[in-house]
Amino acid sequence: MNENLGSNLQEKRVAGLFKVSKSTLRYAFKVQGMAYHQFVEEQRMQEARRLIEEERRLIKEAMYQTGYRNRSTFMNAFKKHFGNLPSSFQ
Repeated sequence: MNENLGSNLQEKRVAGLFKVSKSTLRYAFKVQGMAYHQFVEEQRMQEARRLIEEERRLIKEAMYQTGYRNRSTFMNAFKKHFGNLPSSFQ
């Protein structure tokens, strides 16, 4: 999944790729203590931070590479997750 953070990771699609039901996919994440959408957002945020901080990518590039298409949605998610805007990691 980490290699495909920029693509469509909707539950239905991912469940189909793993040949399990959506409820089975949800349960697998629930027993790990995290909802599926929380896991995806966590992975996307960590990768965005890595791209900005370590690879010196532009914020816009990190946004698109991690599956976000709306700048304000990305900025809000990033600030919520890390407490700072992406520019503070450049």
